Amino acid sequence: MTQTNDQLLTTREAAERMHVTLATIRQWIYAGKLVAYRVAGGHHRIPASALAEATTQSEQPRKPDDGQALRRAARIEQARDTLERLGI
Repeated sequence: MTQTNDQLLTTREAAERMHVTLATIRQWIYAGKLVAYRVAGGHHRIPASALAEATTQSEQPRKPDDGQALRRAARIEQARDTLERLGI
């Protein structure tokens, strides 16, 4: 097995470098969009080179589409209307 000097990052460190949430990093790992290794205790470690690859791939991991954000905003607005009608 060849050893490399590739720095291994925690999921939190990877999230900070990618400017995404910790949950997003986990989703990318489980979806196979980001290479990660499991260590003792079940935690993930991500090679720094895997982050570089993820940012240069033609199909980069993406944030939720605008349609999802619009549906979420509509649900919030509906909840506000309901609270208003109930006098809360």
